[in-house]
Amino acid sequence: MNININIIFFVFIFFMAFQTTLPSCPFYPILYGVNTQQPLGYNKNYFIRNSDDCRDACIKETNFTCTAFLWPGYPGHCYLFDKVNLSLQIFRDDGAYILYVESCSETIPSIGYCEFTVNQTGVSYHPTEKSETPGQTTQESCFQFCINQYKGLNYEAFIVSPTGLSTCMLYENIPQNLSTGTYNMWTKNCYPPPKNCEYTPWSEWSECSATCDGVQVKTRDVLQEGDPNGVPCLDSEKSLTQNCSIDCNSICTYGNWSSWSECDENCTQYSERDLLTGMLEECDTIEEPLMKNQSCTGGACPTPPPTTTTTVTIIVTSTLPTTPEEIITTMAPCIFGNWSGWSECNANCTQFRERPLISGEEDYCTTINDTLTEVQTCSGGLCPPITTTPLPIVEEGCRIDNIDSNSRPSTKFRAVGRQESCMGRCKIETKFKCQAYITGGPGNSCILFGNVTKPVMQVSNSIYYMQDLQCLAGKTPETSICVWEKQEKKVNGTTGTSSRNVAYRYYTIDANHCEHLCNMNHPIFKPESCGAWVYDPSAGFMKTLPNCYLYKPLTDDDITSFESGPGDLYIKKCP
Repeated sequence: MNININIIFFVFIFFMAFQTTLPSCPFYPILYGVNTQQPLGYNKNYFIRNSDDCRDACIKETNFTCTAFLWPGYPGHCYLFDKVNLSLQIFRDDGAYILYVESCSETIPSIGYCEFTVNQTGVSYHPTEKSETPGQTTQESCFQFCINQYKGLNYEAFIVSPTGLSTCMLYENIPQNLSTGTYNMWTKNCYPPPKNCEYTPWSEWSECSATCDGVQVKTRDVLQEGDPNGVPCLDSEKSLTQNCSIDCNSICTYGNWSSWSECDENCTQYSERDLLTGMLEECDTIEEPLMKNQSCTGGACPTPPPTTTTTVTIIVTSTLPTTPEEIITTMAPCIFGNWSGWSECNANCTQFRERPLISGEEDYCTTINDTLTEVQTCSGGLCPPITTTPLPIVEEGCRIDNIDSNSRPSTKFRAVGRQESCMGRCKIETKFKCQAYITGGPGNSCILFGNVTKPVMQVSNSIYYMQDLQCLAGKTPETSICVWEKQEKKVNGTTGTSSRNVAYRYYTIDANHCEHLCNMNHPIFKPESCGAWVYDPSAGFMKTLPNCYLYKPLTDDDITSFESGPGDLYIKKCP
């Protein structure tokens, strides 16, 4: 296997960046049921909707140093803070948000809390007690004005209607001897720190699961349950994961070169190799190509005309005897002159250059690689200027959306980088006749292909599509369009399959991530490819257990051997 030497510096930078994202101290959950709309003493904060891992988001925050966050401990909204002031009165409500704080001390921080509860019902406002009012509010809004210290005051009670809108009255002292009415009075009560769930010490980090895209896990168990008002025991607190290797897409690794193809009609033969890891547009370069070619003879290559021998008989009328004379001629070698300068750009936005044939026969010497004229696209001259609103490009042939960019529907292919018009680049390709291309649209990567003779793979949520100029894809078993077919039976990914087809287990973000790993055809599957995968959505969000299982192509016996479980089984089908 060849590995691009250019990865060394990038790997070093990656590990530097990776290490700087690790927290210097751990985060502890210290208070349960914290109201999210109260002042906590922070200067900077950031809100993330529906976060799967608020702890990780806090660690990776770049706009400020995150030292605390509010989060339910499972997928939900996430509030990041640069700091919190634990000496403030912190109010609880009936929500599930937990306050996590970073602490470098061996002693886990603990704080008390305050909450407002209904003290009296069916009362009216106090006529003389000093009060402040923000006006007409709901009961919930009145509570928020109270805990947010409306006008900078610390309130001990508020009176408001339990339904609809009413005047919200805030009191620094608890009113006494209230008259009968239709409102409720809420009063503040503060309590000492509750006892939170306790855990055993953390284990050591596990070994890295892979040399790229690897993770490490450390775990702990519940030692003792906490009080009813304390932080409950959470699955998210029983395991931690961290990346421990570089991103697979950050390095270019290649498979072995194939044998040279048969010599074709252009007297060229090809060798290709697979891209095992890395991004196609970054790894298929002039220095490290995925396909190379060389001139050849034999096969379909036309045989050069043989050396000719011409016998000329000259009859001389003479009294002398007649003598035959033999003349032998040999074909001259092909010698080309220098190229001329490029012509002016014409109205079709093309320009030309020429060179003379100094020696040799034109019919024999001019080939696809050795021409007397070259053409290229150009701008300026007689070429119309580019308008700001170009006409839409009508692509020829048949379009197939959601294509895996690693598909290779032809033995001949060439990655040509980002192109504004992959179709236009296809038309001027000279290495082979372009009959299809895969691209993500204007300005994205473009891969050109010869005749479509092999299958292509359709995947989920891909920006890439294939334009098949001859509409051959899907017409025969050899050119089928493969898809991932979801099976009706729910399975347990840790069971089933024979000993020859063990599951390769991964930690993934979601089903699309699991599918993508299978599409990448990791070298562990060689010489076969990944033919099936199981995604288990029931795994915890911190991924204490693998939730993605990859397999080589399954037999019918393999499929029926799975036990029932929560996982979705997908099998590659090429109709």
